[in-house]
Amino acid sequence: MGAIPSALAAINTLFGRGDGGSPEQFPVIANVGDIGGLDMSAASVDTTSHSTLVPWVTRIPTLLDAGKLTVPLYYIADSVAHQKLLNDFATRHIGNYRITWPQTGGLYWQCEMFITGIKASAPVKGVQKCDVTFEATGEPILPTTSTPEP
Repeated sequence: MGAIPSALAAINTLFGRGDGGSPEQFPVIANVGDIGGLDMSAASVDTTSHSTLVPWVTRIPTLLDAGKLTVPLYYIADSVAHQKLLNDFATRHIGNYRITWPQTGGLYWQCEMFITGIKASAPVKGVQKCDVTFEATGEPILPTTSTPEP
């Protein structure tokens, strides 16, 4: 068995938009910069009571939230994929999006999401860019792997 790496390079992590087909395909959205998210979280409820007998707060997890994801696009106005994202925002489209990790033989995270914000910029000493923020709805697909723990 090989050594488990201490870290993996993120280059070539892909972000794709589902085409709605059957089976659904996920064409890659080109020119995506740093992928930030999904920022998953769990809500919790304080369950501390007089009968816990210790002065420590107890909690239980309740609802899980797949959270938000932000991707910067090096924006190309005539890119079909970039135009689809603008249309998704304008039509309040809810669809499947996928992050595919580069070193894991196609392992991915997939979630139904909608776009909650697009922030465009065109600095004089820079490039055209749009930061696109997605918000997840429902349960994501988070496949697991059989790689042993370090």
